[in-house]
Amino acid sequence: SKARSGAQDSAAKGASAAYTRLVKAHQGPVLQKRTLQSLVEQVDRNYKLERDVEEVLQELADDFIETVTTFGCILAKHRHSSSLQPQDLQLHLRMY
Repeated sequence: SKARSGAQDSAAKGASAAYTRLVKAHQGPVLQKRTLQSLVEQVDRNYKLERDVEEVLQELADDFIETVTTFGCILAKHRHSSSLQPQDLQLHLRMY
Protein backbone atom coordinates (compact mmCIF):
# COMPACT_ATOMS: atom_id res chain seq x y z
CA SER A 1 0.00 0.00 0.00
CA LYS A 2 1.00 3.64 -0.36
CA ALA A 3 1.29 4.09 3.42
CA ARG A 4 3.71 1.16 3.67
CA SER A 5 5.72 2.45 0.71
CA GLY A 6 5.94 5.89 2.34
CA ALA A 7 7.12 4.36 5.61
CA GLN A 8 9.74 2.34 3.73
CA ASP A 9 10.91 5.44 1.86
CA SER A 10 11.12 7.32 5.15
CA ALA A 11 13.13 4.54 6.78
CA ALA A 12 15.42 4.28 3.76
CA LYS A 13 16.04 8.04 3.70
CA GLY A 14 16.72 8.05 7.44
CA ALA A 15 19.17 5.18 7.18
CA SER A 16 20.91 6.75 4.22
CA ALA A 17 21.24 10.08 6.02
CA ALA A 18 22.59 8.35 9.13
CA TYR A 19 25.12 6.46 7.03
CA THR A 20 26.21 9.68 5.32
CA ARG A 21 26.75 11.30 8.74
CA LEU A 22 28.78 8.26 9.82
CA VAL A 23 31.03 8.47 6.76
CA LYS A 24 31.53 12.22 7.25
CA ALA A 25 32.31 11.73 10.95
CA HIS A 26 34.75 8.99 9.99
CA GLN A 27 36.17 11.45 7.45
CA GLY A 28 36.42 9.07 4.57
CA PRO A 29 35.45 5.66 3.31
CA VAL A 30 34.72 2.92 5.79
CA LEU A 31 37.30 0.62 4.19
CA GLN A 32 40.70 2.32 4.35
CA LYS A 33 43.43 1.87 1.73
CA ARG A 34 45.76 0.24 4.27
CA THR A 35 43.11 -2.37 4.98
CA LEU A 36 42.63 -3.05 1.29
CA GLN A 37 46.36 -3.42 0.71
CA SER A 38 46.61 -5.72 3.73
CA LEU A 39 43.88 -7.95 2.30
CA VAL A 40 45.65 -8.11 -1.05
CA GLU A 41 48.97 -8.94 0.62
CA GLN A 42 47.31 -11.89 2.39
CA VAL A 43 46.68 -13.36 -1.06
CA ASP A 44 50.07 -12.46 -2.54
CA ARG A 45 52.68 -10.04 -1.16
CA ASN A 46 53.77 -9.13 -4.69
CA TYR A 47 50.41 -7.61 -5.65
CA LYS A 48 49.78 -3.90 -5.32
CA LEU A 49 46.49 -2.15 -5.89
CA GLU A 50 46.36 0.72 -8.33
CA ARG A 51 44.79 3.92 -7.01
CA ASP A 52 41.76 3.58 -9.32
CA VAL A 53 41.15 0.03 -8.08
CA GLU A 54 41.39 1.15 -4.44
CA GLU A 55 38.82 3.86 -5.07
CA VAL A 56 36.42 1.48 -6.81
CA LEU A 57 36.72 -1.07 -3.99
CA GLN A 58 36.15 1.63 -1.37
CA GLU A 59 33.08 2.87 -3.21
CA LEU A 60 31.71 -0.67 -3.56
CA ALA A 61 32.26 -1.35 0.16
CA ASP A 62 30.55 1.92 1.13
CA ASP A 63 27.61 1.22 -1.20
CA PHE A 64 27.28 -2.33 0.14
CA ILE A 65 27.20 -1.17 3.77
CA GLU A 66 24.72 1.59 2.98
CA THR A 67 22.43 -0.81 1.09
CA VAL A 68 22.48 -3.47 3.82
CA THR A 69 21.95 -0.88 6.56
CA THR A 70 19.10 0.82 4.71
CA PHE A 71 17.31 -2.47 4.06
CA GLY A 72 17.86 -3.51 7.68
CA CYS A 73 16.30 -0.25 8.89
CA ILE A 74 13.28 -0.85 6.69
CA LEU A 75 12.88 -4.32 8.20
CA ALA A 76 13.28 -2.97 11.74
CA LYS A 77 10.63 -0.35 11.05
CA HIS A 78 8.37 -3.08 9.63
CA ARG A 79 8.79 -4.92 12.95
CA HIS A 80 7.78 -1.66 14.70
CA SER A 81 11.21 -1.45 16.26
CA SER A 82 13.58 1.48 16.55
CA SER A 83 16.54 -0.90 16.95
CA LEU A 84 18.42 -2.53 14.13
CA GLN A 85 19.10 -6.17 14.98
CA PRO A 86 21.43 -8.73 13.38
CA GLN A 87 18.50 -10.65 11.88
CA ASP A 88 17.49 -7.51 9.95
CA LEU A 89 20.86 -7.47 8.25
CA GLN A 90 21.10 -11.24 7.85
CA LEU A 91 17.84 -11.42 5.91
CA HIS A 92 19.16 -8.98 3.33
CA LEU A 93 22.54 -10.70 3.16
CA ARG A 94 20.90 -14.06 2.45
CA MET A 95 19.37 -12.48 -0.65
CA TYR A 96 22.83 -11.76 -2.12
